[in-house]
This record gives sequence, C-alpha cells and structure tokens, in this order.
Amino acid sequence: MIRGVNDDQIGDIIRFASENLDVVKGVNMQPVSFAGRINQEDRGKWRFTIPDAFRCIEEQTDYEITRDDFYPVPCVVPISYFGEVKKGEPQVKFTMHPHCGAGTYVYVENGRYVPITRFIDVEGLIEYLGEVAEKYDHTTINKLHVSAAIVSHITRFIDIEKAPKSVDVKKLLINALTKGTEDVIKEFHRKTMFLGIMHFQDLYNIDLNRVQRCGIHYATPDGRMIPFCSYNTLHREDVERRFSVPLDEWERSHDDQ
Repeated sequence: MIRGVNDDQIGDIIRFASENLDVVKGVNMQPVSFAGRINQEDRGKWRFTIPDAFRCIEEQTDYEITRDDFYPVPCVVPISYFGEVKKGEPQVKFTMHPHCGAGTYVYVENGRYVPITRFIDVEGLIEYLGEVAEKYDHTTINKLHVSAAIVSHITRFIDIEKAPKSVDVKKLLINALTKGTEDVIKEFHRKTMFLGIMHFQDLYNIDLNRVQRCGIHYATPDGRMIPFCSYNTLHREDVERRFSVPLDEWERSHDDQ
C-alpha cells in the first residue's frame, strides 16, 4: 500500500474478497517498504503505515470494520500453549514484536461485515485459553480436562444474539479448539474472511526491538538465520555478492538434476 497510489482502493479490495469467499480466503495488506534509496520528499509523500491502513479500512467500509477489530500477531501465543497441552507436542508460537503486524476475521452476512470481535470476547477467550494451558499438563486425563473446560465455558465468550446466523459459531469454535484437525480449521476459514497487515521495515524506520523479535527469516548458504527486515536493508547485497553465481555456471552445475 502506497499513499496516494492505491490507498483509496482498500475498501474495494476487501469488498471484492467478501463477494468471492468461495475462492478468496483473505486479504493481506503490506504497507510500502522503501528497501532502496529514496529522497526524503518522496518518502514523506508515499510512506504508508499500519495506522494509515486502519484509517482507510474504517472510512472505506463505513466503519463496519474498525481498528479495534484488529489484534497484533503475538496475541495468539496462548492458543499455541493451549494446543501444546491438547496435542501433547510443541506448537509454533508467533512471538514477533506487536508492531510487526495485525489481523482479524470478518464474517459477511446480508451484505454487511461482522468482525469476529463483535460477538466474541477475543481478549477474554485468549486469556482463558492461556489459563487452561497453564493449569494442565500433557497427560491423557488432562487432555480430557482441557476439552471439557472448553466445551463447558466457551459460551460465556460468545454473544449468540450478535453472531452471524448463517454459521454455528459455537460449534465451529469448539471444534477448532478441541479437535484442531486440518479439516476443522478449513471449515472455520471457509465461512470467514481474514484481514491481515504486515509492515516490513526499511532503513528509514528500522527498530532494533522489532528485529530482535522477528518471526520471518532468511537462511544463508553459510548457515546464518537473518531477520527479514535487517536482511533486506543491511545484508542482502553482501550475501548476494559472496554467494551468487552466473546463471550459465549454475545451470552447468545442475545439468544432472
């Protein structure tokens, strides 16, 4: 997304996605990252941030979707801890810096957007899942306790009156949390639209706290793992100079493959 170039199209893009949910499952927005050289005047003219995106989303959806409907990526970490207890094995944890990105889920009913936050107490649910995960260990009996805890308490986080009538939100949520199978997760996503925002850094806004908590990395031929934002701003030229080879040389070395 670039200020003055396509920031007026966000609402139309979301609308297009919502009208084609059978094939489009989400919209992920990326505010512009100035990875190359740029003068200060153009940078100031084109810079577009996550708060800018929130403002555009609100205005271009008639405030049916607002900034308050979005949560930073690491808020889902308690769900990963819950999954570890339920499945008895480690789960991926998205512990990156909260400024890296945000997301939400939106249902569409009768031509209107219904963000998940309008009928689910997201913060309360995530906090509860964290408490359940902390309370139980990975034994079989406690896995049963976890499932029972979810089934018996999930309704207090859902306002059925405000929930979309076209889906059984309670059933979808219980199945997603207690079963967690690929088919169940697909069913949850089939009925909803994901909206995400990820703002990659550049030389003009780099934040070392974000770099230290990066969740997307480049692996280099010499065995290093380099955070995405610092790779594209500081390391890419050096890595390419050290390890790149001419195309014809690479093709000759891979003829037998």
